[in-house]
Amino acid sequence: MYTKLQKTLWTAAFIVFIAGFVALCSRAQQAERAAHYQPTYKYHYENAEGRGGKSIWERTTDDPVALFTFWLVIFTGALSAVSMVQISFLNRSDKTARIAADAASKSANAAVGVELPSVHIEHVGFLLPIEDATDFTAWMNTAVPNITVKNYGRTPAFITDVNILVRIGKTLPIPRRYAKPVEYITRVVLTNGEPKSFQTYRYFEKGLFLQEKIDAVTTGDAMLFVYGYLTFNDFMDRPHTRGFVWGYVVENKSFIPLYNPDYHYQT
Repeated sequence: MYTKLQKTLWTAAFIVFIAGFVALCSRAQQAERAAHYQPTYKYHYENAEGRGGKSIWERTTDDPVALFTFWLVIFTGALSAVSMVQISFLNRSDKTARIAADAASKSANAAVGVELPSVHIEHVGFLLPIEDATDFTAWMNTAVPNITVKNYGRTPAFITDVNILVRIGKTLPIPRRYAKPVEYITRVVLTNGEPKSFQTYRYFEKGLFLQEKIDAVTTGDAMLFVYGYLTFNDFMDRPHTRGFVWGYVVENKSFIPLYNPDYHYQT
């Protein structure tokens, strides 16, 4: 719409320019002819005298050059106004395009996020149930930590590293520290809804199973922690990490998740 209007105004301005130019040439020829019939001073005197009592509009309409200039100014102003309106619409359309692009990007990321695997720790314990041990000390001395994980996402998770650690103490170290994880050369595929167990037979920290530490767990002066993380890749081969920490409750004879933000996380 505004492009057509601008073209029309440019065409009209060109026509006015041509008409003004023709009128200017005609006026020059008339002045040249008048110079042959009367003195120059008389022409200027009569011309000035004739203009003395006229308004600006009358002088503009009587003088072709002034009329040409007047219309040229009008059309130039109109073209400037149209150009400013077009610029404002261009800026608005550019802003709208950026908003639409951002919305499309967010929508695409949300769609991908729905399809990503969602790995959770379902259970933490020892391979030997405590009920099968003669006492708590015997159970601790035969302990092999075991975790069960499950994928609730729509796409499979490809497990690359598993790190399971055991610690007895009042708290866990801050910042978090881990030993070297167990790496899987062949990735373990964790499909939707399929539980899978992982164990570690690593040598635990020195002095973990001293009797005084075991007694501290039974009396409530210390806690038995099983913590670590899993590293897995999604279907786009992007790495993710799920950290976990569980604590043993003597009264319930089971482990429960501890939502310590330094150890319980996902990236």
